[in-house]
Amino acid sequence: MKIKPKCISCEIKGAFEQIKLSTEKEDVTFKALRAILNYLHTASFQNITPAEVGAERNRIIKEITSCFDPYLEIKNKMNDTARKLKPLAKDYISKGENEKDKFKRAIKTAVLGNYFDFSVSEHEIGFSTLKEKFRSALDMDINHDESETVTCQIFSSDKILYLLDNPGEAILDQLLLKEILKNGCRISIAARSGPVQDDVTLEMAEELNLSKFGNLIPAGQSPGVNPKKAPKELKRELDSADVIISKGQGNYEILSEFESSYKGRLAYLLMSKCEPVSASLGVPKGSMVVSFVAGVD
Repeated sequence: MKIKPKCISCEIKGAFEQIKLSTEKEDVTFKALRAILNYLHTASFQNITPAEVGAERNRIIKEITSCFDPYLEIKNKMNDTARKLKPLAKDYISKGENEKDKFKRAIKTAVLGNYFDFSVSEHEIGFSTLKEKFRSALDMDINHDESETVTCQIFSSDKILYLLDNPGEAILDQLLLKEILKNGCRISIAARSGPVQDDVTLEMAEELNLSKFGNLIPAGQSPGVNPKKAPKELKRELDSADVIISKGQGNYEILSEFESSYKGRLAYLLMSKCEPVSASLGVPKGSMVVSFVAGVD
């Protein structure tokens, strides 16, 4: 998905919020803001995705403020909140009529987990009301729903690559990973190599015991997996996986530019949280999305 004009306003607002979390020094704040605005002023937006702009934003702010992980406190809060939602999700999955229905319910809870995201300026998380919102959303339909196709693809596969997105969300991902394991699949789970905005890192994935579901591998330090810049191990997994499960907007923004390489293997699980991504997917903002990139007939 190529960057749109509205993405620039999101980047500026996101940069200011990230700088506030990174430093209390006014002179450093001005220096970082000036650097971000200079980058946006001189950058070419011809063939670039929002996630790639976000990666450069993250690099600039980190370099100027010397703050390695400004979202750490927020990420921990996201995990604490998701732990409280997990019993609701487990109960919802357990009410499936059969194994396939339970699997599709696990897909839905993984999609709802993508609500945990502080990096999109059009999307705000209300922690105090989140439990009730989550409970209500479990009874709603997925707006773009190819869960049946994704389920059948995974049921007939041996090797799965699971691309993580955010903390909190990753705790609910565990429920889908558990269902995938029941199918006897080998799973590789990719997380950011180091802190990138509010994304889950490899270190945090270890702390959340995600290694019990599969082999943890580094995904690089961009807000979305970029096949051209991915670590060698991830490139191998992208090439060899029977099914690639891509969580969240950042991964979608970049991988959608490489879909021709992954036809018949790539599934997007996300909530559309801004107008440009929603327009790209052809759904209303705030939609639950389970989409599969079909192969050539």
